[in-house]
Amino acid sequence: MTGVLHTHARNLDFHPHIHFIIPGGAVDKKNKLWIKKRCKYLFPWKKLSVLYQGKLLAALKEAGIEFNNSVIDIWTE
Repeated sequence: MTGVLHTHARNLDFHPHIHFIIPGGAVDKKNKLWIKKRCKYLFPWKKLSVLYQGKLLAALKEAGIEFNNSVIDIWTE
């Protein structure tokens, strides 16, 4: 896995974000072979995005920060 932290956008505005490249497979330790993932993605991205959104909103609520439904609806479109 390789990650890169970007702190600015192309127009040099401050925009911190991270890019990751994660291999789509795993090592079979017993046979010492690389097993390639059959699907295009390692995880179902739609389900992962819903899970991430729920965890993020729960953490914000726990910190005392809440959003109205119109903000949440934008994330789920």
